[in-house]
Amino acid sequence: MIGRVQIKGAVTTPGYLNNEEANREAFVGVGWFNTGDLGFLLNGRLSITGREKETIIVRGANFYCYEIEDVVNGIAGVKPTFAAACAVDDADTGSEGLAVFFVAQRCNPPIDAGLIRTVRNTVASELGIAPSYVLPLLEAEFPKTTSGKIQRTHLKKNLAAG
Repeated sequence: MIGRVQIKGAVTTPGYLNNEEANREAFVGVGWFNTGDLGFLLNGRLSITGREKETIIVRGANFYCYEIEDVVNGIAGVKPTFAAACAVDDADTGSEGLAVFFVAQRCNPPIDAGLIRTVRNTVASELGIAPSYVLPLLEAEFPKTTSGKIQRTHLKKNLAAG
């Protein structure tokens, strides 16, 4: 069973300096530190399966962002490594919804409605989850760190801001 990875010990950090909110989120129980990782134990060995913040729970089903992104990256017309998935609040269900962002290989306006439909239908048919949003972006609008990691939090905040 996959669960949260939490650690405790003499060499564990005593907390985040001047950040009580982070301390409340990271420390559970007496001295237990929530690493933010997910994993499982098998035969006394810990296997890390992903990051908790990279999990989207829709109607009780768990999806990793990278699983959804791999599906979208495999669609003809989507620029490889320029697909992102993140959770969004779904007021209708009281659960999380899914937002999918991508960059088309050919970014010629108008927006390719056919590619948007293909992304929506492929995610739904391959993963059994219907995205709440499917949003094409220009490459310059797709946030990545200098090392190439997708900045999902940035995408989610921009979507919430309109």
